Amino acid sequence: DVPASRSGVLARADVRALGLAVVALGGGRRRPGDAVDPRVGLDRVLPLGHAVQAGQPLARVHAADAAAAQAAVQAVAAAMDIDGQAAGAAAAAPAAPPVIETLG
Repeated sequence: DVPASRSGVLARADVRALGLAVVALGGGRRRPGDAVDPRVGLDRVLPLGHAVQAGQPLARVHAADAAAAQAAVQAVAAAMDIDGQAAGAAAAAPAAPPVIETLG
């Protein structure tokens, strides 16, 4: 598991960094001929805006070995930012900007 570094609200996740962490585990291809290991990846990734307590899992890492797991835990932790506001203050967070135009 990837533990929250502090209590607060999950405010940002760098999804590119999360994807690269999965690729580093072997769950994606760097080149077209690369094999994909179906045993590895992430799950139980908390959604943005979720209130967390220090030490609470932000995501679960599935890895082929302990070294890869540790590297992925560090990468995932670095990709997620926790806003230090109190858990009850999550509703007071500023609203997302309005949708300007919908395509399709």
